[in-house]
Amino acid sequence: MAILSGSITYTRFSVLANLPNSLAEYFEKALAIRRFVPLHEEGRDIESSGWVSIQNPYLDDERILNNQFMYGDLIVLGFREDKISIPKAMLRDLVSRRLQEFPDKNRQVVEAAVIAELRQRILPKSKVTEVLWDLSKGQVRLFARGKGMCEKFEKLFEQTFQAKLKQLTYPEIALSQQLSLKDKGYLETLMPQEIFT
Repeated sequence: MAILSGSITYTRFSVLANLPNSLAEYFEKALAIRRFVPLHEEGRDIESSGWVSIQNPYLDDERILNNQFMYGDLIVLGFREDKISIPKAMLRDLVSRRLQEFPDKNRQVVEAAVIAELRQRILPKSKVTEVLWDLSKGQVRLFARGKGMCEKFEKLFEQTFQAKLKQLTYPEIALSQQLSLKDKGYLETLMPQEIFT
């Protein structure tokens, strides 16, 4: 786990929100609404995402209680994504074999039947990404860097907590530090340079 192992790969966000006084109750209710829901074998969805407890991210039927995520001014959660991925070549081969057995069937109907059978045999790929929200600083750290992951996280965070996120870039972070005007001037005039010519 990135938080526990000290990983430095994360994306930092600034949180713009007005939080209520009873934080524990507010967070428990918000998390219960957007809690991770596992994919059903007979369903049609191929991916699912939501909040989980960082200690037990795969216990899908347990509630997330405040003693599992609140540590003073820190909120520590897991953002879990499950996705079922059926190899295209496998699907193509199985559909063509089934069409040979039943030539009078429609291809789309056969493909849907094969996908339904495969869904019951294939386990979803699961990924849990750690999230650290420092309430005193008004910042969130998502321990991932991918653009797609950040977009999904932002959407879920904003829906869950009714708060806006603004991704912080390194220049913004540097300019927000307590520096002298001279040092801030140096930061503003920095230009990329080639190291190896």
